[in-house]
Amino acid sequence: MNTKRLMIVMAVLFAGITTIVAQSNAEEEVPFNVNTSKLNRYLNLSSYQEGRVEALNESFIQMQRINRGEEQKIKQIIAENLAGMKKTLSKVQFDKYVALLKMTNKNNNIIDEASLADIVKQVDEK
Repeated sequence: MNTKRLMIVMAVLFAGITTIVAQSNAEEEVPFNVNTSKLNRYLNLSSYQEGRVEALNESFIQMQRINRGEEQKIKQIIAENLAGMKKTLSKVQFDKYVALLKMTNKNNNIIDEASLADIVKQVDEK
């Protein structure tokens, strides 16, 4: 009888822990999730750029969460993010950001590389 109770308690605890971990992972799992402070250091942002890049990055992450699994929407979100970054960053910084995006895409297989290259090309031509 005690063994049965112990197993029930353990099952309930395990289910609770699994739920907490799943919720925590769901909040963090977006295809393109770059820590803003790391991005700041990587791109060597000016103080003006910091606030703008932080806003763009947070919006980018939030929009990915909202549109998770919708490839066409994700492509649109990427294009909007790149357009905002292009306006904010220097040419060198923008090229570094694009390289980071491409590497992340390649590692996570989010959208096909040709589609990402097309998006980058369209934004870069504007």
